[in-house]
Amino acid sequence: MRIAVIGGRYKNLNQLTRIANELGHELEMHEGHVHGQRVLEIQRHVSRADVVVIVTGINSHAAVRIAKDWAKELGRPTLIVKQMGGARFATLIEAIDRRARLGWPWPGADSAERHTKPNSKQRVEELTPRHAERSLRDEFGPQIAWVA
Repeated sequence: MRIAVIGGRYKNLNQLTRIANELGHELEMHEGHVHGQRVLEIQRHVSRADVVVIVTGINSHAAVRIAKDWAKELGRPTLIVKQMGGARFATLIEAIDRRARLGWPWPGADSAERHTKPNSKQRVEELTPRHAERSLRDEFGPQIAWVA
């Protein structure tokens, strides 16, 4: 999976790239500056990504808005986090991987998807996007928001 991180600091790029590669993913990062051709770079990163993570703590308001709008237009799952270091990024990737293995829908999906919930009867239950968001918050922590 290709993950685009919009915002944050380039000094963390090597660490985040190493973590993503170790977990079998690709990382693209944009620091969030929007002068000159940088807006097009944000759009390219979002266009190529399977999941977009927007870091708001170290980012311009314009970059956050551009990334959110472009991701929404392209239908990319988007996470908003205030800050993100190596440990939080690794936890995030593991939570997304668990979610993918379970076949859970991304929040904001037009319709609920079905998955087999592990229990004694192995029944099929329908999940709403709200259930999916709550489960990811339980896995990752309260400082995460999905953009629908």
